Amino acid sequence: MEDQKRCVIYARVSPTKHLKEFTELHASLEEALLMCRRDAEREGYKVVKEYIDEYISGKTSKYMLSFSEMLEDAKQRGFSRIYSRRVNRFGRNRVDMVKAQMDLEDLGVTLKFVENGFDTAQPFGKSTMAFMAEIAEMEREEILENTKRGRIAAKERGVKFGPKKKEIDIKLVRKMRLLPANDPDKPTWEKLEKLFGVKRSTIIRRLKEAGYWDYTNKTVM
Repeated sequence: MEDQKRCVIYARVSPTKHLKEFTELHASLEEALLMCRRDAEREGYKVVKEYIDEYISGKTSKYMLSFSEMLEDAKQRGFSRIYSRRVNRFGRNRVDMVKAQMDLEDLGVTLKFVENGFDTAQPFGKSTMAFMAEIAEMEREEILENTKRGRIAAKERGVKFGPKKKEIDIKLVRKMRLLPANDPDKPTWEKLEKLFGVKRSTIIRRLKEAGYWDYTNKTVM
């Protein structure tokens, strides 16, 4: 039957903020798709759809929207096979991966991981899937541990993480807030928030840090 020879492709690339890595990831994505297309054609399958999660973490399938869409589409039995480049591109959460494989098996859908060279349609494929899922999760834990160590080392060198601290002319804030209440030039806290692009609590915290805050009367001094 025709639907028995219909397949889909799933590909995913991980997050990055750097232009060079961004370009390389797109090249890697195209390579993965081409690899899967060729394998599907060689095995006589027609690719009816390609599901791509770009720059989505593989920590959990919850955030892999195309992956979730593919699993839902599988229930419509419009395809009987999924091609993906590697197990760790299918996801790095062992529980989600094995559950997905079992759900697909119940629907009569097989998985082929082209680069890893195994296929759940083969007798040893199912056990290999569980084993490779375990390896993929171990890889993810190692990456997280290496990242953590790298951040610790960077902090020891004085590298600061997180959003850049917004500049506030705190002396100007103090001067304006000390104007008489009836002075038309005295800004409200709301106007100061818009002027500096930060919340009132942030402005007050900076005033406290500069020693310009009267804790008793809760006002600028």
